[in-house]
Amino acid sequence: MNNSARHMTTIGGHMILRHSQVIPRTYATPELRIALREIVDIELFDVPDQVEGFVINHLHQPGDVHSAHFDDHSVAFVMFLEAPPPDGGGLLEMVPNAASLDEIEGQQTRRHSHSAGDCYLLRADTTAHRVSPLVRRHRRIVPNMAFASATSAVIVSDTASLLYA
Repeated sequence: MNNSARHMTTIGGHMILRHSQVIPRTYATPELRIALREIVDIELFDVPDQVEGFVINHLHQPGDVHSAHFDDHSVAFVMFLEAPPPDGGGLLEMVPNAASLDEIEGQQTRRHSHSAGDCYLLRADTTAHRVSPLVRRHRRIVPNMAFASATSAVIVSDTASLLYA
């Protein structure tokens, strides 16, 4: 986890499987996988660890943050159920094709505000990314679906278990 601060409430895939049909069915939908594959131009696979295939991240207190990191798997599809206003923090900050996490502190960092109902697709293994701290009490609730490439489909890391198990 690169010693990055991650102050948020999380729900792992194993818990989502017990309590939801919508997210697992959406993850398994062939049409979604085909559409995402056409956008990113790589073959997509389920991630090997059930805990991290789909998760929910919930930031809700001032100072809640998901600090800079690269994902273990290639693609993240993130949907916004709730989002803070643009001045409330919780912005996606990212640097595509970053060589290191240090690059996210530079001028090339892109910042994006989102609203409920938005979604984004991110090449998460090569993009340094983080969520800026909430500055006020707002809710940022996002289901996140991870998809593996042929090379990342064999990766099983302890990161997901530390965050979501």
